[in-house]
Amino acid sequence: MIGYIKGFVTEIGEDTLFIENRSGFAMELQVSNKTISFCKNNNDEVKLYYYIVSREEGISTFGFYSKEEKDIFLQLITVSSVGPKAAISILSSIDINELVTAIRTQNIKMLTAVKGIGKKTAERIVLELKEKFSDSGVQIDFFTPIEEESSMFNDAVNTLVDGLGFSRQEAVRAVKMSEKQATSLEELVRLALQVIR
Repeated sequence: MIGYIKGFVTEIGEDTLFIENRSGFAMELQVSNKTISFCKNNNDEVKLYYYIVSREEGISTFGFYSKEEKDIFLQLITVSSVGPKAAISILSSIDINELVTAIRTQNIKMLTAVKGIGKKTAERIVLELKEKFSDSGVQIDFFTPIEEESSMFNDAVNTLVDGLGFSRQEAVRAVKMSEKQATSLEELVRLALQVIR
């Protein structure tokens, strides 16, 4: 399965955008307005996490500016009354940190403020996800957009996650706590490891 797509934004719609890779192949992605804002503010090549939904009526493709946004999307669509388009609508309307807090605190009013989300659906979202978003579950303090793949920050996070097996949440937390003290990737990874351990 495709993990992410990297390319240049060629068209931006109300809730879609086209990403063209270096070979000239362009993919249409359904996205939140947060992802659209991220792409509008990035004139260079962008990297978006990617998810495909295959149903009888056809295939839909979705893009996300951060792994955390994709993770929240995947949690939302596990709720029986929330489909992919409703999940994107929620992500467009509520910041992901605020969304997790709303679910944790059972803030039905915030959820029903989203167009198309009624009280019963909001209650179901809270009921089915509040345990997953508890303090021992999803960590919300370090949800950050994807930066360029070559950045020292992301290289350090990827080293800790892919190379050393730490969770993304603890890797991001440790790198954030260490990045101001580091002058090289190697030093940043070393300092982050001290934080984790």
